[in-house]
Amino acid sequence: MFNGVIGYLSNERDKFNENVKDNFGNSIDLDMFYPIYQDLLKLQETYQNFKVKEAEINSLTMELRTII
Repeated sequence: MFNGVIGYLSNERDKFNENVKDNFGNSIDLDMFYPIYQDLLKLQETYQNFKVKEAEINSLTMELRTII
């Protein structure tokens, strides 16, 4: 779900870093691009964990329905 956004941000970050080679540009990368990238990776991991739990819950629900 987040792969497209992560890829887009990575491409934009790479383009930005190719054109800026000073401390100010580095600070923008470290203070803006990097934290957003890390947050997106965390969101992706959380979403994947959610999908696993959702499948487990659905499986248990089906088992309970067969018992009842």
